Amino acid sequence: MRFCEVGIISQCINPMVVRNRLDKGGEKQDGPRRIDDIEAYARHVVTFCLAGIAAVRAAAETCQEGCKTKSSGKGSRP
Repeated sequence: MRFCEVGIISQCINPMVVRNRLDKGGEKQDGPRRIDDIEAYARHVVTFCLAGIAAVRAAAETCQEGCKTKSSGKGSRP
Protein backbone atom coordinates (compact mmCIF):
# COMPACT_ATOMS: atom_id res chain seq x y z
CA MET A 1 0.00 0.00 0.00
CA ARG A 2 2.97 2.29 0.56
CA PHE A 3 3.73 2.19 -3.17
CA CYS A 4 0.10 3.15 -3.90
CA GLU A 5 0.43 6.12 -1.56
CA VAL A 6 3.65 7.31 -3.17
CA GLY A 7 2.14 6.90 -6.64
CA ILE A 8 -0.90 9.00 -5.77
CA ILE A 9 1.19 11.73 -4.15
CA SER A 10 3.55 11.78 -7.14
CA GLN A 11 0.69 12.20 -9.58
CA CYS A 12 -0.64 15.11 -7.54
CA ILE A 13 2.71 16.86 -7.22
CA ASN A 14 3.92 16.36 -10.80
CA PRO A 15 1.69 19.05 -12.39
CA MET A 16 3.05 21.62 -9.93
CA VAL A 17 6.65 20.62 -10.61
CA VAL A 18 6.15 20.78 -14.38
CA ARG A 19 4.38 24.14 -14.16
CA ASN A 20 7.17 25.55 -11.97
CA ARG A 21 9.84 24.31 -14.39
CA LEU A 22 7.98 25.67 -17.42
CA ASP A 23 7.49 29.04 -15.71
CA LYS A 24 11.26 29.23 -15.34
CA GLY A 25 11.76 28.61 -19.07
CA GLY A 26 12.74 24.96 -18.84
CA GLU A 27 10.36 23.56 -21.47
CA LYS A 28 11.64 20.60 -23.45
CA GLN A 29 9.99 18.96 -26.42
CA ASP A 30 10.42 15.46 -24.95
CA GLY A 31 9.61 16.29 -21.33
CA PRO A 32 6.31 16.21 -19.45
CA ARG A 33 3.64 18.52 -20.79
CA ARG A 34 1.85 21.16 -18.76
CA ILE A 35 -1.62 20.10 -17.63
CA ASP A 36 -4.07 22.88 -18.34
CA ASP A 37 -7.31 21.05 -17.49
CA ILE A 38 -6.65 20.18 -13.85
CA GLU A 39 -10.24 18.98 -13.31
CA ALA A 40 -9.93 16.38 -16.06
CA TYR A 41 -6.51 15.37 -14.74
CA ALA A 42 -7.91 14.96 -11.21
CA ARG A 43 -10.67 12.69 -12.55
CA HIS A 44 -8.05 10.66 -14.40
CA VAL A 45 -5.86 10.31 -11.29
CA VAL A 46 -8.82 9.11 -9.21
CA THR A 47 -9.94 6.59 -11.84
CA PHE A 48 -6.39 5.36 -12.49
CA CYS A 49 -5.51 5.05 -8.81
CA LEU A 50 -8.71 3.29 -7.81
CA ALA A 51 -8.17 0.74 -10.58
CA GLY A 52 -4.57 0.28 -9.49
CA ILE A 53 -5.51 -0.14 -5.84
CA ALA A 54 -8.14 -2.71 -6.83
CA ALA A 55 -5.49 -4.63 -8.79
CA VAL A 56 -3.07 -4.54 -5.85
CA ARG A 57 -5.81 -5.79 -3.54
CA ALA A 58 -6.74 -8.60 -5.94
CA ALA A 59 -3.09 -9.65 -6.17
CA ALA A 60 -2.76 -9.62 -2.38
CA GLU A 61 -5.92 -11.70 -1.97
CA THR A 62 -4.69 -14.19 -4.57
CA CYS A 63 -1.36 -14.42 -2.79
CA GLN A 64 -3.05 -15.00 0.57
CA GLU A 65 -4.92 -17.94 -0.92
CA GLY A 66 -2.07 -19.40 -2.96
CA CYS A 67 1.00 -18.38 -0.97
CA LYS A 68 0.14 -19.98 2.38
CA THR A 69 2.57 -22.83 1.85
CA LYS A 70 5.36 -20.55 0.67
CA SER A 71 7.55 -18.78 3.16
CA SER A 72 7.97 -15.14 2.31
CA GLY A 73 10.69 -12.84 3.51
CA LYS A 74 10.10 -9.51 5.19
CA GLY A 75 8.83 -6.91 2.73
CA SER A 76 7.87 -9.39 0.03
CA ARG A 77 4.12 -8.81 0.33
CA PRO A 78 2.38 -6.67 -2.32
